[in-house]
Amino acid sequence: MIVKQKSPSTKFEYLDLLGSVNGKDVLIVDDMIDSGDTMNRSAELLKRNGAKKIYAYATHGIFADNAVDSLKKSVISKIITSNSLTIPTEVKEAFPDGRIC
Repeated sequence: MIVKQKSPSTKFEYLDLLGSVNGKDVLIVDDMIDSGDTMNRSAELLKRNGAKKIYAYATHGIFADNAVDSLKKSVISKIITSNSLTIPTEVKEAFPDGRIC
């Protein structure tokens, strides 16, 4: 489990990993992907702690701001979203390998 905490005074955000992912494939589950920042930072934390493959699921794929550029550099193997929002065409086109669906 990854715990995301924010400091109200500085708005600094940090992530803590609880448990071991060393040598394991991991699935990140979140409510939404907006800019992709938290998803990427979570994936990087998991990779640093020995995760093999990292997959992600989000209920709402918003993909705002620079999410495409950010997620292109990601260590996440596959990102799946529900159909609560239509994935924007530019996002689909940016990932012709089907890494985002």
